[in-house]
Amino acid sequence: MNIQFSGLLAAVILVFASPAIAKDAFDGRSPLLCTVAQLHECSAHAGCGLVPVEAADDIRHLNFDFKAKTVRLDHWDAGLTSSIDQVGTVDDNLVVQGKDAGDAAETDGAGWTLSLNKTYGTMVMTVSGRDVAFVGMGSCIVAD
Repeated sequence: MNIQFSGLLAAVILVFASPAIAKDAFDGRSPLLCTVAQLHECSAHAGCGLVPVEAADDIRHLNFDFKAKTVRLDHWDAGLTSSIDQVGTVDDNLVVQGKDAGDAAETDGAGWTLSLNKTYGTMVMTVSGRDVAFVGMGSCIVAD
């Protein structure tokens, strides 16, 4: 009986403590690995549409390094990074913003914003550039 009560008590503590633990984890100091579960592409010409999972596979996982102030696609060269320009909190959301010049031979630079729910780790990321915008939705975990 005592063992069952201890297990139940431990489960209750974990359920109520988890949001508090996660909130500290998503404070803009710990590195994050974010996964885009849904990606939408919008343009003035075609409107908005869901990007098929297979087409978005190369940009699905993002590494945020707050100490180095960089973000990069998970499996891409570590030298290919985008700078984090601003980190702040709005209504219990961690908001991270930056910009990327893109390919030097192209006019494909863009600005981006990540809004991360500090309690649950869910995120929305927007990237907007010349004539196109992307909206990605997913979640983040602390990357050790």
